[in-house]
Amino acid sequence: EIRLEDFPSPQELWTKYCVWKGYTQTQLPIINQEYHDDGTGKQPRYYQLQAINKTIEAISSGKDRVLLVMATGTGKTYT
Repeated sequence: EIRLEDFPSPQELWTKYCVWKGYTQTQLPIINQEYHDDGTGKQPRYYQLQAINKTIEAISSGKDRVLLVMATGTGKTYT
């Protein structure tokens, strides 16, 4: 029987995720920052969020060149 108390807290899960991804302490402030709000009320689609997150991860790890490849019509400009 598994009790609810046996599950890790959100903070514990985030810590485990950061270890699994290999994030350093210098990367975390960049990765954890809020997304830019352009004032339109639009929200990125799931694949745009993935592209944004991968780009932020690359920049935070010190890469100075990132190529964003998305299909035509998927919102590269918005992303």
